[in-house]
Amino acid sequence: MQGFHYATELYGVYGQSAVNTAFQRCIAFRGQTYSMHDATGRKIGTGTQTPSPTTTAIPERNWGVFIENVKMMHR
Repeated sequence: MQGFHYATELYGVYGQSAVNTAFQRCIAFRGQTYSMHDATGRKIGTGTQTPSPTTTAIPERNWGVFIENVKMMHR
């Protein structure tokens, strides 16, 4: 089963500013459609509003790349 993460998990390590900047540059695109999942990874719907670091799940397969982007913003 595909796992999911939230950008807020990285706040304590890299700081909220670096994480949110990376999220806005790498994940959030205005008006895009994205999948919403519950804590078990089950899809519960789709959204079209601008994604948020606190509510938009990042798939496990993209998590490592997202962390690398956060590290670049953190420097």
